[in-house]
Amino acid sequence: MNSEFTEIYNNYYSLVLSTLYNKINDIDDARDIAQEIFISCYNNLEKIEDTRKWLYGAIRNSIFKYLKKRKDDVDIENVLNEASLTFVNGMKDTRIIIQQAIEENEGFKDEKDKLIFDLVAVKYFTYE
Repeated sequence: MNSEFTEIYNNYYSLVLSTLYNKINDIDDARDIAQEIFISCYNNLEKIEDTRKWLYGAIRNSIFKYLKKRKDDVDIENVLNEASLTFVNGMKDTRIIIQQAIEENEGFKDEKDKLIFDLVAVKYFTYE
């Protein structure tokens, strides 16, 4: 695997996943969307000038598509603005939200799923 992509993945996966989860409140869908974002990142790596800006745009677009598909009574613009604040401010604010979700045991299949999410999203572990 491309070492540049591995570095991007290791540096940003937790942030991308936690931002997605914070906005869509479904860990499985957040993981699927994060996977799609990083596949697209890998496929477009040569064209990406600013990784963080590219990921931010990919997150916004993905959240928009997800919410539009669900057709809930959600203020999409507000959710997207909150997502940008989460991503721009980084993990500090998001970790608090994630920790609350972990403590409330929201959206996890079992304890293993909860533990893995905690290690990756809160404690910066990678899948490696």
